[in-house]
Amino acid sequence: MKKSVLTNVVRRKVELTNLQKLLFPGVGIIEIEGFVEDADLHPMLYDSPLLVGPDDPIAAKPYSLLREALSSSDKLGIGRIVMRDKEEVVAISPQDDGLVLFKLQNPVSLRKISDMSDERNEEVSKPELELAKTLVSIMSTTLGDLELTDRYHEAVKQMIQIKVEGKEVVAVADEEESIIDITAALKQSIEQAKSMRSPGTKKPAKKRAKKAKSTTKKPRKARKIA
Repeated sequence: MKKSVLTNVVRRKVELTNLQKLLFPGVGIIEIEGFVEDADLHPMLYDSPLLVGPDDPIAAKPYSLLREALSSSDKLGIGRIVMRDKEEVVAISPQDDGLVLFKLQNPVSLRKISDMSDERNEEVSKPELELAKTLVSIMSTTLGDLELTDRYHEAVKQMIQIKVEGKEVVAVADEEESIIDITAALKQSIEQAKSMRSPGTKKPAKKRAKKAKSTTKKPRKARKIA
């Protein structure tokens, strides 16, 4: 796959500096090291997805051949590529008529589940499990039917608009944590989920917390898999 040009999901080309070209003559070229089963890569290893394609007619044939070979063998290509002053280990997977490249996390940098608190092993009763499974069943849908808009981005836009209008941005007080009756909470969630699945029922608008007028933002935990 010589002379492969990487683009991200919005088709923005990777720009190479003279320093990159000097230190890494093969920058921008994917070097495939081998092929593995999909099951060999733990989901926690996957990072940013990128679209990859040939940048000239000469590269089109090996590109198409690799895509068809991966599709028919159910394998993933494992390789290396220099991006942004760093050599990345990547996985290459076929998708529709093209290829998708996933940057891979370094396995050494990943935390083990065993490093977490023992609180994760709280005993679960059979009735509680049955209620949880019922809730999962009722809430089962397709990814395309889920409303997964960037609520943080929308909240920032809302805050900016409030400031533009000369209004004060008021902080919403955090709710105090309390001991939860898990059985009662599950039953309530099941009833809510049932009502949301009823024909003609629209999802209620979720309340958005407005930021305080202080310029110091409270950090939020990032949902990251590494």
